[in-house]
Amino acid sequence: MNRRIQLGWARMVFEQCVLPVITYGSETRSLTMGLIRRLRVTQWAMERGMLRVSLRSQIRNEEIRGTTRVTDVAQRVVA
Repeated sequence: MNRRIQLGWARMVFEQCVLPVITYGSETRSLTMGLIRRLRVTQWAMERGMLRVSLRSQIRNEEIRGTTRVTDVAQRVVA
């Protein structure tokens, strides 16, 4: 059985399920630069997991964001 999910499906699940949970949880706290940074780091880690890319491969987060085309969590929290 193939456990890999196509990137389009992973993006859709992330946008519709994961991001709303992250942004809802952050609405109950005061929005600081440290909190935004932690949310971004968490999102980058999840995007790396979607692409099965490790930190050792030294691929920049901007390149990964360009591949996944997922909405930045900081934009959703601030908006």
